[in-house]
Amino acid sequence: MLPPLYVLQYSHTAAAAAAGESIFESETEETEEETDAPVLITEEKEEEAEEEEEEEQEEEEEEEEEEEEEKEEEEDVLSAVERRKEM
Repeated sequence: MLPPLYVLQYSHTAAAAAAGESIFESETEETEEETDAPVLITEEKEEEAEEEEEEEQEEEEEEEEEEEEEKEEEEDVLSAVERRKEM
């Protein structure tokens, strides 16, 4: 008796041959369809990762700008205090 996998493969081949299709074309079409889905998923994940990185960079830049503004304000206050002391 033949193993079940071989029987399934043979029946698929026989059905394709009876329908007048090339065995290799049907397998190629299935392969192309199978490979398209993972590529799309990978591209979506890459796009999401890039968007997240951009958002993180924007947040970091905003934080740095806020820190710089705070430092400038502190320096302005200190210089104003020093001027008053000199008077």
